[in-house]
Amino acid sequence: MDESRNIFCPAKLNLSLHVNGLTTDRFHEITSLVVRIDFGDRIHVRFLEDTAAQDVLLCDVGEVPVGGENTILRALSLFRRAVPFHRRLEIVLEKNIPLRSGLGGGSCDGAFFLQILNRMLGSPMEDAALLRVAALVGRDCPLFLGPSPCLVGGSGEIVEDVEGEHFDGLRRSKFLLFKPNFGVDTAWAYENFDRCGAWALVSRDAAKSSALRLAIDLRKGCGSSHYHNVLQDVVVKKFMELQLVLNDLQEYFNLRAHMTGSGSACYVPLDESFDSKHVVNYLKEVLGNGALIREVRPIIDRPSPSLPI
Repeated sequence: MDESRNIFCPAKLNLSLHVNGLTTDRFHEITSLVVRIDFGDRIHVRFLEDTAAQDVLLCDVGEVPVGGENTILRALSLFRRAVPFHRRLEIVLEKNIPLRSGLGGGSCDGAFFLQILNRMLGSPMEDAALLRVAALVGRDCPLFLGPSPCLVGGSGEIVEDVEGEHFDGLRRSKFLLFKPNFGVDTAWAYENFDRCGAWALVSRDAAKSSALRLAIDLRKGCGSSHYHNVLQDVVVKKFMELQLVLNDLQEYFNLRAHMTGSGSACYVPLDESFDSKHVVNYLKEVLGNGALIREVRPIIDRPSPSLPI
């Protein structure tokens, strides 16, 4: 039994995101092509002394809840139901992924905590069982333990590998990631989509076809007309300052930015040789202090992830 470990929890980008309708339990059915990136949180875990009465979760960002609603503690509770053990844990979360950004921060923390805890205990839970527990922690937690890129379906819990050649073009690409000083609540985004975006519903087959066309393009390079986020129109109608930034990037730099997930973070696909200095300076000027602006690279793990530990 390992006494302590730490793990990197990479964020994700939704390179395409379509809504197909509602599931029988009233969740939104989606189709999304997702890739993990080399930016994320880090979790440090150690066993406490046998006399410790409770688990401890610490975080360097005060806004992050450290009670039972935290995905890490929810993951710990669900793991203990499946694999009981008596030792208590100290968990330290280094939080880099902004809240309400659409980068999957809470879900990736819960998913990778399950992975590290399973390893610390000698891997009592097989991969398939771990994925089932991850789906109980959060609908989109399993995508973080699957291949990257991957095709996500259902309400986030169905994860498929993307068949075909290796993503050589994606390996030669990078993304300029940025997030303004505001976030977008997931529930708000989907509620407003239901009110004013239902015209954008597409069938699962059509959405999957579009996502796979994007995947084919990414084998050659980052250029494609198939990047898509159906929630983007909903979000920019309320947060018009974000639309102005997207317009400026198109007009002054001939770059098309795309929102990821349901949050306010956006990314610009770039060839690895692209010098983004002037674009970064522009974003710093208009987004101000505290905005997230950085170049990131995709993590290509197929069929099973090899994660930095």
